[in-house]
Amino acid sequence: MKNLSILIIFVLVLSLFIPSISLAKDGDKVKVGDLLYRIVSENDKTVEVYEDDSYKNLINVTVPSTVQINGETYKVTTISCGAFEYCENLKSVVIEEGVTEIESLVFRNCINLESVSLPEGITTLDQFLFMNCYSLKNFNIPSTVETIQWYAFSGCKSIETITIPSHIKSVGESAFYSCTSLKEVIIEDGVEQLGKEAFLSCKNLTDVTIPNSVRVFGNFVFNSCSEDLVIHAREDALSVINYADKNGYNIEYIIVPVESIEIVGNSVMEVGTTQKLSTSMKPDDHTPIDTIKYTSSNPEVVEIIDQTFRIVKAKSGGQAIITAVVDDRVTDTFVITVVDNSFIKGDINNDGRLTVADLTYGARKLGEGTLTEEEIKRGDVTGEGRYTVADLNRLSRYIGGVLESL
Repeated sequence: MKNLSILIIFVLVLSLFIPSISLAKDGDKVKVGDLLYRIVSENDKTVEVYEDDSYKNLINVTVPSTVQINGETYKVTTISCGAFEYCENLKSVVIEEGVTEIESLVFRNCINLESVSLPEGITTLDQFLFMNCYSLKNFNIPSTVETIQWYAFSGCKSIETITIPSHIKSVGESAFYSCTSLKEVIIEDGVEQLGKEAFLSCKNLTDVTIPNSVRVFGNFVFNSCSEDLVIHAREDALSVINYADKNGYNIEYIIVPVESIEIVGNSVMEVGTTQKLSTSMKPDDHTPIDTIKYTSSNPEVVEIIDQTFRIVKAKSGGQAIITAVVDDRVTDTFVITVVDNSFIKGDINNDGRLTVADLTYGARKLGEGTLTEEEIKRGDVTGEGRYTVADLNRLSRYIGGVLESL
């Protein structure tokens, strides 16, 4: 008897140092707080939110990213198919980041659901996800979502405007079918496909903006919408224009004005040379323009010889300001300095060499006050932009060998 007591005490003490072993297994369901969880992988410690009749009484729900089960932390990765379907008292849902999959039918017929916060990480808004959520107005589309599946928002009668962001590649069949309060749809550049009947029977839909990126249109995308439906598109969105024409929809062209222009080129040219200027305009997706008007402040120095190809010619030494004008309102200026290397500095008499004759000629002309602009340009060895005694002195010292260069 004494030995048995010692053994029991030993086992009890030993149990204090042995970690508890979880008896949970894949497929087990555990209720924690308001939500029922099903263990997806005991090894990976992942669970999904599972359907439960008790949800019918819920008004506000937060789906956490983790949950404690038997003292251990499990990651909540999924909300299973139809988990909250027909929860007619449900008004708001917040799903924490970490949940990466929301399966089909999850919120179908939650007729009083007004607000849903979806997490980054999910890639699809699954089929029938919010079908007949009559009161849904406030929701987000995470930047990781690429596809809106068929009937995802069908029958959501309170949505008035929707922006399909650029990271969405396709909008599925009947995705917004019978969203009867929907008035405006803005589809951002990047969306490639609109499925069959995507906006069928949105009877108050009057304005749809469709970008160039949409190349595939299913049948009857906008059938039974408002008779006043207008499709807004750019003039170069040929697939959109063809679709609108084929189906008899009104179309209005989107003008994206040039906001800024920049002239790019070589700021220094030599007399007799030409160059082709380039222009950079912002935003990058501006509506193509027919012409840019270029002017030169000093055509005797730099002349615009071809407006279409933006070609300028350097005619004589000096500076000229090139101005580019778009739509009579957006401008940029570019200064070009023309260097005349066709003469020898100091060769004021233009005989092709530097001699005492240049000193004699320069002194006489300076004294007479009869120097021409060309002679001043040739004789100006000091770089002051004029011809003075200082130029004569410098040239004299150079010819006499005192200076090594002018």
